[in-house]
Amino acid sequence: MIRIVLDTNAVLDLLLWHNPELDCVARALADGGGRLLCDDACLRELRTVLRYPKFGIDETQAAALYDAYCSRIELQAMPETPDPTLPRCRDREDQKFFDLAVRTGADLLVSRDRALLRLGRHRLCPPHLRVLNPPAMQHLFAPAPGSVPSV
Repeated sequence: MIRIVLDTNAVLDLLLWHNPELDCVARALADGGGRLLCDDACLRELRTVLRYPKFGIDETQAAALYDAYCSRIELQAMPETPDPTLPRCRDREDQKFFDLAVRTGADLLVSRDRALLRLGRHRLCPPHLRVLNPPAMQHLFAPAPGSVPSV
């Protein structure tokens, strides 16, 4: 089972815009091959972003999207203090996603943010964690050679 952290834009890609690049994540969640990990800090940001006027989402839609996401996640505990040994993201607002992924042993952090993608190549990034943008992660969900694709 692949353990996945989505940054806020990836959550919007998945649930609001239904971006086909995240269809592989949706399928993994539906068939039990994937689990979404989240914490309170990431949920706070999602609540805030869903209220941005530029998205044209009314309160009812925002609440429905938020509830849909909450029903798909495994809520993780927040640490008392951040881990000072982790590499730091140039965008302080995005650090929480990397911290969550490392703290929970996630296999994948999905983001289009260049600062987060750069952290995935940092020498202190755990070797099991892949920080990828949606197009680059498609191969992680490809069927194994010789397997019959599901319909």
